[in-house]
Amino acid sequence: MVADGHYLLALTREGSSGPNVVGIWNAETGRYRGALVGCMYFDAPWTQFRLQGTTFYKTCNQQELLVWHVEQDIQKIADFEKSLAP
Repeated sequence: MVADGHYLLALTREGSSGPNVVGIWNAETGRYRGALVGCMYFDAPWTQFRLQGTTFYKTCNQQELLVWHVEQDIQKIADFEKSLAP
């Protein structure tokens, strides 16, 4: 899922950042830039996630729904990347 055309949001592989973590990558460079905290327990087979505008939703189990307003997080990452430019 592309948050703004510049960053990609996707579930990470188990063991890379921990289970159930949503990773953020720079779509142009492919560099991993951070993560949104995931569910407390391992994802179930019916886990769903959705990006609607700048809000990202992820189910954790039958009773939990995580919600992130990713616009602020993406802006922090973009500002960090700008600070690295010479």
